Amino acid sequence: MSTGSSYNSKMLKANMAGGISALILLLFSLSFLTACSTNKDFNETTISINKKGNIESYIYESFDKGYYNVGELQSVLDDEIAAYNEKTGEKDRVKLKSLSVEDQVAKAVFIYKSYEDYSSFNNVDFFYGTIEEAKKAGYSISAAMKSIEDGSSISGEEALAMTDKMVIVISEPVLVESSSDIGYVTANVENLDKRHVRMSSDSSGRAYIILE
Repeated sequence: MSTGSSYNSKMLKANMAGGISALILLLFSLSFLTACSTNKDFNETTISINKKGNIESYIYESFDKGYYNVGELQSVLDDEIAAYNEKTGEKDRVKLKSLSVEDQVAKAVFIYKSYEDYSSFNNVDFFYGTIEEAKKAGYSISAAMKSIEDGSSISGEEALAMTDKMVIVISEPVLVESSSDIGYVTANVENLDKRHVRMSSDSSGRAYIILE
């Protein structure tokens, strides 16, 4: 490996220390050749959650500068994922499903076994479970929530009383795709349709999404 290539790899590893949140930053400034295609069409960074709690994260970012090649980026991602999985004692807690670039847009798809893996690997606030489990984990809904169906509102106390309902807690302004219909969201969430919402880009703190 050349001196320049070695330097690039060191820079990549330093930037990847924070997980996928660091990858997002990298994708703004890196350029690489197409690796493999994804099997889902998406045009913004998205978190998709199925009923079993399995999570796919779709990273979508534009870029126009070329500093690294796909081999280096692939290697760094593989190393970061392997280190995380080794720490957990299981080899498939986090997986890189695909990595590609087309028309100056980078796409990467990651699979997480649970919400805990997404939260830990990315160093972000994220939760998926029942409202009762959320309360035990330290998440408490204090703000009013609005209905996706008719725009009516309920208080935080009323929301917390729905103990068996599933809730998503997120602190990133990304698109959230649910496999179940969405019932209520906090005011800092934009409603797109019954199964797609987005935390507002100008909001901070946590967003709460209650499923039907």
